[in-house]
Amino acid sequence: MKKLTLVGAGLMFALAGSSVASELSAQDRAAVDLIEKKFDDACNAKDPAAVAELFTTDAIRVTPDGIARGRDEIRKQIAAEFKTGSGLVSKTTFAVMSGNVAVVGGEWSVKVGNQTERGHWSSTFMREGDGMKISFDTFNETKPPPASNAPK
Repeated sequence: MKKLTLVGAGLMFALAGSSVASELSAQDRAAVDLIEKKFDDACNAKDPAAVAELFTTDAIRVTPDGIARGRDEIRKQIAAEFKTGSGLVSKTTFAVMSGNVAVVGGEWSVKVGNQTERGHWSSTFMREGDGMKISFDTFNETKPPPASNAPK
């Protein structure tokens, strides 16, 4: 798992720091925004099949719960996640393009019971036909700071 995560992180940093990486064109940005909207909408509708269709057939998804390879494993992984959370909100904070690959990332939040969980995400999008698909996706959970025991 560490090796796969390092490969993904290395790809993101290589593209982000590369002289060939650039901001997304308006067309590519629209394609990425459409996938992100469909992802959020499908998650909020708790439709794992619709989420999985946004991925390439050989996509990899790395989460705190494990690694899923291919659409079927991704669909199963996402279905399990739907049992605990709802109300996904994501915000893109960076996006760069190199050739047919876009590296995009940002912040997310989701309601779990009466609490909000937060974290960061990054995805690699590949051009496929007239649009894009997610080929690599990962996220983490940002834990809240511990409660202070210091007297006030």
